[in-house]
Amino acid sequence: MHKEAGAPPHRSDEQWLDYAVRLTGSGVAIGRLEATLLEGRAEVAYLFGPDFWGCGYATEALAWLHELIRTKFGVMDFWATVKPGNDRSVRLLERSNYREEPSHTWPRLTSYDPGDLVFRCRAGEDETSHRSRALAGK
Repeated sequence: MHKEAGAPPHRSDEQWLDYAVRLTGSGVAIGRLEATLLEGRAEVAYLFGPDFWGCGYATEALAWLHELIRTKFGVMDFWATVKPGNDRSVRLLERSNYREEPSHTWPRLTSYDPGDLVFRCRAGEDETSHRSRALAGK
């Protein structure tokens, strides 16, 4: 069986990044990270096993992905979409300095499904004060 890596031919203007997230000690896979780079921005996605929710792994992994994309690709603009009602994911994004964006500000998003909430994080914004507000529930 052969699997093609990267974007399909009709989306050749995109670069796809996919990573397995493993526990350091055991190597057990606990989730995955994905990013689509296009038009100077990154659309990020993540999926973690329920046994690993609430442990900080997704927050740490998303921070790692942001740093990798900033340093290796020079991208400073991050977007994510979330299904309404996925409160854990919304809180993860807020902890990671994302803010919900009104629809008139959205670029062409490849990961958007009708009805999704859309969040954006711009590298270099005051992350410390935003994280403090998010952790305080404000």
